[in-house]
Amino acid sequence: MDYLKTRKCIEDVSYRDAIIIGIAQGFSILPGISRTGITTFSALLLGIKREDAAKYSLILAVPTIFGAVFLEFIRYGEYVASNAKIYIVAFILSFIFGLVSIKMFIEFLTRKKFKIFGIYCILVGFLSLLLYQSI
Repeated sequence: MDYLKTRKCIEDVSYRDAIIIGIAQGFSILPGISRTGITTFSALLLGIKREDAAKYSLILAVPTIFGAVFLEFIRYGEYVASNAKIYIVAFILSFIFGLVSIKMFIEFLTRKKFKIFGIYCILVGFLSLLLYQSI
């Protein structure tokens, strides 16, 4: 457990760390699993500093979000084009609230223990799967 005592900066993230965090991100397709939560939690387990783990997780979201937007635009492009005003307003509001959420998230991480939230996300995800199976 000595690796938990030495905290790595974002510049020290290795390919191995990136692959592990990427695999963890894949689990966010499960119901109740927060993408940001599981990637930050896995980065913390790999010994990355709290604030850097949050930043890395949020940076990792950029290609994920653009990929999802691209796929949705391909699927519903004609509808989006005909309702462009609504989508522009939604984009601007999402951007503003996203920035506020990121700021709050990083502040939370620097003051609180995030492992508890990570465990919570995993438990809620498994509980969601169990409940989904019973429906």
